[in-house]
Amino acid sequence: FETPEKPKYQPGVRPKPIIPEDNLHQEGELLVPKKDEFIPAERPKPIIPEDNLHPEGKFETPEKPKYQPAVRPKPIIPEDNLCQEGEIEIPEKPKFVPAKVVKKVEHVDNLRVEGEFVGVRRTDFKAVVGERADIVRHDSSLKMSGEFNGTTTNKTEFVAKKIENRVVIDKKEDNLRLEGQIEIREKPKYSPVEKPKPIKYEDNLRLEGEFVDMKRSTVHEKKTVRAERVKAVRHEDTLKTSGDFVDTTTSRAQFVSQKIDRVKAIRQPDNLKLEGEFMKVQKSEQKVLKGERAEIVKHADNNL
Repeated sequence: FETPEKPKYQPGVRPKPIIPEDNLHQEGELLVPKKDEFIPAERPKPIIPEDNLHPEGKFETPEKPKYQPAVRPKPIIPEDNLCQEGEIEIPEKPKFVPAKVVKKVEHVDNLRVEGEFVGVRRTDFKAVVGERADIVRHDSSLKMSGEFNGTTTNKTEFVAKKIENRVVIDKKEDNLRLEGQIEIREKPKYSPVEKPKPIKYEDNLRLEGEFVDMKRSTVHEKKTVRAERVKAVRHEDTLKTSGDFVDTTTSRAQFVSQKIDRVKAIRQPDNLKLEGEFMKVQKSEQKVLKGERAEIVKHADNNL
């Protein structure tokens, strides 16, 4: 087996860029317009219009009440006429005992099926409405003392009442009086603005030779030419068919699936040899050890 030798690494030569020459040459001196020096602009002063409002008299502000801690209202709990007779008995809860996992006991039976198995259709079983169980109400030790008024009131007793005395809104008066006339500035009317003309600077570049404009050439000069199609290169091989080739089919009976003998795998011999003895461990000799399960620690609580 021969491997081709790889060429050694060599630094590549960077190709020089090809810059095409043009026929433009500069004549005369290049005039560059001078830029104006930077002068910081003065910030315009804000114009605050004056008004002719002047207060008369003293300005009175209402005094705010001082902060005082509020008194929390007591909750009103209505009394009922239920009285308890006897003592309340509370059953004692059993102490907590950790439960053990019960092993499943699977009993062996001696049932054998004799005879034929007769199945019943679902149509023989019809749904039957069962009787409703009676509600069991346990006795309590709460008894009502007095009479119970279970009558309900009519909607006619609840009539919306109109509010006669409406609260009058107090509008405070001020002591501001208007003197003179109010002057309002007039807004300027809309007028169309003239568009400024663009300033095009002149240059000193002159064209030498003739200028050919490819965009403005006539249609007759430009003719579409179809590209030649590349011929497909088909390489010759050394495979030749023996006999006549029939490319017509007659019936589907000719195309029947057939079993093909599987090709035997060819295993090439190698030069690997085993030295020493080979120790093979059987599964019966390997013992599986079960890990010890940690005990569950259940902490006691103080609610029992």
